[in-house]
Amino acid sequence: MRDCRIPQIDDAEIHNRTYRHGDKLIVTCHEGFKIRYPDLYNMVSLCRDDGTWDNLPLCQGCLRPLASSNGYANISELQTSFPVGTVISYQCCPGYKLEGAERLECLHSLIWSTSPPRCLALEGCACSREDAAGPWVVCSADSQKRPGAS
Repeated sequence: MRDCRIPQIDDAEIHNRTYRHGDKLIVTCHEGFKIRYPDLYNMVSLCRDDGTWDNLPLCQGCLRPLASSNGYANISELQTSFPVGTVISYQCCPGYKLEGAERLECLHSLIWSTSPPRCLALEGCACSREDAAGPWVVCSADSQKRPGAS
């Protein structure tokens, strides 16, 4: 019989002192994350005699919401799971207006409070982020629109 290795579980703390055959894994998730076991009827992970863990849990948050093309959100490109209570704010690039909720919140059910918004082009306006000057977006040589105005 072999000892088990210390498992790597993202967003979790492992509290075991030993990792021997038959030991139960003692895990707590970081705040805002919930523990999920592959076998929903067995909420225990045991060290098997071959040195592996059975039924290894995950600490889960809300999955990364879809990004809006022509817009951006205040989240890291690398983050894939978000704790309960996280609020994500969306903004559109200049020349686009937000359709939908500006903010999403990760709920206790591990889903987002609403669908991500979309960024729609302002009518008759083709520009990029570099075209913005102050509170105005330059859409052509002779017209200007405020961001979010239609």
